[in-house]
Amino acid sequence: MKLLWFVAGRLVLLVPVLVGIASLTFVVSRVLPADPAAVIAGPLADQQTVDEIRAQLGLDRPIWRQYRDYLVDLARGELGTAWTTRNPVAGDLRRHLAPSLELVVLTFALAIAVSVPLGVWAAIRRNRLPDHVARIVNLFGVSVPQFWLGLILIYVLFFRLRIFPAPIGRLPVGVEPPDGVTGLYLIDSLIQLDAGTFAIALRQMLLPAITLSLAIIAPLTRMIRGSMLDALGSDYVRAARAFGIPDAYVSFVYALRNAMLPVLTLAAALFGSVIGGALVVEHIFAWPGLGSYAATAALRSDYAALQGFVILTAACYVVVFLVVDLLYLVVDPRTRPS
Repeated sequence: MKLLWFVAGRLVLLVPVLVGIASLTFVVSRVLPADPAAVIAGPLADQQTVDEIRAQLGLDRPIWRQYRDYLVDLARGELGTAWTTRNPVAGDLRRHLAPSLELVVLTFALAIAVSVPLGVWAAIRRNRLPDHVARIVNLFGVSVPQFWLGLILIYVLFFRLRIFPAPIGRLPVGVEPPDGVTGLYLIDSLIQLDAGTFAIALRQMLLPAITLSLAIIAPLTRMIRGSMLDALGSDYVRAARAFGIPDAYVSFVYALRNAMLPVLTLAAALFGSVIGGALVVEHIFAWPGLGSYAATAALRSDYAALQGFVILTAACYVVVFLVVDLLYLVVDPRTRPS
């Protein structure tokens, strides 16, 4: 029961956070110099046409009234209509959410699969070869821009070596997607026991996921290494070793479990880095996700689409941190509500 109250309290906090984010996004979008009506009308339109489009969009009304109407629509679950696609923003976000969610999950899976063993290995073999390898990986991860890395990977692994398929979206041309159950091609293909489509979709997704994962492998590895060093030097680890418990068990059970607490928080914070990097990476790989949708909306000054994207991202942030709080309860029983 106390756990349910804990989750309910965190969900209640979602409301003021979303209202604050929506208000800030509204203000920022309105102070930008771009005129959406002029963008929609085109460069050859006269001023009367631009004024008519501005009136249709409601941009000729006072700012306070636009803000009031926007909050009322938001309370009803209406995010408006995207000017670029002429579709409801909520529907556009639903269509683009599944590709981005699938890519983000695979990105974090790859990053954790590399950073956890590398960080633990570097801490156990401090100032030796594994530690130097971890430092090189960290330096490379923080120094290389994601868009440059994506282009290099496309040139080398696709164009030259033909290891990965062409960066043309979620599936190659001529391959039918699995029947839509969740919208996630990997999950849907597993549900239908379609191993062929699963393998094709996974290969298509690996290259953009590798590109995005490098930016979070570096900070995760650094954090795991530092946390493991602190844990390995603690009294309870020394006491466990004094009792004759094997070093491998002490390192990977006692030390690693306590070292993962700050790593969970960092992983949640890095969620924003993945979303930010996806704006460019999705465009490079022709990935039909939220990043491509938001980039197109920004270039065309589509207020409604941009505001919907920001609100959805903020909601995902809150959900991610809620999941991290729940993982805290599993990893460290001391944090459980009494």
